[in-house]
Amino acid sequence: MRQTLKQTAADDIVRIRQSTLISLNREAKNLPLTPRKITAKLSGTYLTIFKGLGMEFDEVRPYQAGDDLYSIDWNVTARTGEAHTKIFREERERPVLMWVDYRQPMFFATRGSFKSVVAAKIAALLAWSAAQHGDRLGG
Repeated sequence: MRQTLKQTAADDIVRIRQSTLISLNREAKNLPLTPRKITAKLSGTYLTIFKGLGMEFDEVRPYQAGDDLYSIDWNVTARTGEAHTKIFREERERPVLMWVDYRQPMFFATRGSFKSVVAAKIAALLAWSAAQHGDRLGG
């Protein structure tokens, strides 16, 4: 029994266990990762600086040649006497991509755990946090 306890303690230093990575889900809830304005060209749940055919109303501006006729705000047009167009803010996705270095130098430790174990824990924390915010993992 003692040998398995020592082996379990050594597992967190030399190699990472799946149960350890899963348990990091609770800690990821406390990470202060807040979304910022993004400029990607994918659709999703984050508001961007791009104006277009999104769901979030942004502004009304005077009609310009080439604007979609379906986006004319008829109430403002009737009130002002000039054609006005509704502009919406697009929602964008923020995919999360992670790379973890598992080359030979990562299997070294001066204090505590191997670098590879620490890197796996950090990647797991970021992945759990991204999943909790509704972000897509991977490309």
